[in-house]
Amino acid sequence: MKRLLAPLFLALFAWAEGWLEVVPERVEFGTVEEGKLSKPKKIQIKNIHSKDIVFGSVNIAGRDFLDFRIGKDLCSYTILKPGATCEVEIFFQPRPLPRKKEKEEKKPHFVKKEGLFVVPLSELPDLDRTLKVAVPITGTALSEEKKD
Repeated sequence: MKRLLAPLFLALFAWAEGWLEVVPERVEFGTVEEGKLSKPKKIQIKNIHSKDIVFGSVNIAGRDFLDFRIGKDLCSYTILKPGATCEVEIFFQPRPLPRKKEKEEKKPHFVKKEGLFVVPLSELPDLDRTLKVAVPITGTALSEEKKD
């Protein structure tokens, strides 16, 4: 079943990509200490389609979705005219990593985190067909030795 869904998802993604220009196409946060909040990264979305596009609620999905969050959101539930743009801020705030035995906690520990920034959209007036555009987001969580 997964083999059948993957080409369908890619076809919808490619089709929706022709409607929007998303900058950047990938977001990398670098290394952030667990529990700390990164500086925001902005994602700009532009309607390059010939008709109005309406957005649903932008969201974060993927394996480590809880380590990323949405800040200022000027895109959700908006209608973009052709050529118009909107922006969304996202943050990386890695959750505390599971602790190993105290003897092994002396060295810094790095864990790569991955998610997807997802933009659901429809063409007006055809709201029955919802498409999604996804932007990969990554960051590295740093767990350091606890100091007493």
